[in-house]
Amino acid sequence: MVSLAAAVAGVATILAVAGSGPQIRRLWRTHDATGVALSTATIGIVSEAAWVRYTIDGGLWSAVPESVLATVVNVLLAGAVIRAGVPLARAAAGTVGWCAVLVAAELVGGAAALGVVLSMACAVQLAPAVWVAYRCGAPSGVSSGSWALVGIESVLWAVYGIAEGDVALLLLGIIGTAAAIAIVARVAAGARTARPLHLGGIRSWA
Repeated sequence: MVSLAAAVAGVATILAVAGSGPQIRRLWRTHDATGVALSTATIGIVSEAAWVRYTIDGGLWSAVPESVLATVVNVLLAGAVIRAGVPLARAAAGTVGWCAVLVAAELVGGAAALGVVLSMACAVQLAPAVWVAYRCGAPSGVSSGSWALVGIESVLWAVYGIAEGDVALLLLGIIGTAAAIAIVARVAAGARTARPLHLGGIRSWA
């Protein structure tokens, strides 16, 4: 019989894959990456690869598929953002630096130290997404649907972390939920600001 924790991880894995779809489609269709942070995807590739190592070492087998699939999803997302015209150089520099931190943690303290660093991985990965979304005038390239699913997925990972007694996964869930709420709110605010107005038959933008 499948445990409740495994079921929660399974649903979270499905959401992790499905949630990327709207964002990738939006980028591919519109070539508009306004408000989208490339470094969130590139850092995500590195972080998720490290999560694969951590979950296998910790015997958190229900979480392994999500880490593997999320690595692939972040590769696809990074490709879509680059295709939309966002330069790679700045994101690459930050990603290499984060990779060095993860490798150093593994070499110095093994899986235990890696887990401590990974507890901060979600913040490192999602901070650029929140920053870029709030910095631009209107984040027209951001899919609120994708981020809503990220929020639900993050809640489930927090539940899974509690069930398994894993602090790193619990923090991932809390930080992911907060970031998703912040970005969905920003997209909604941007949409209201940019809504079309009809003034005396003349179409303009607020």
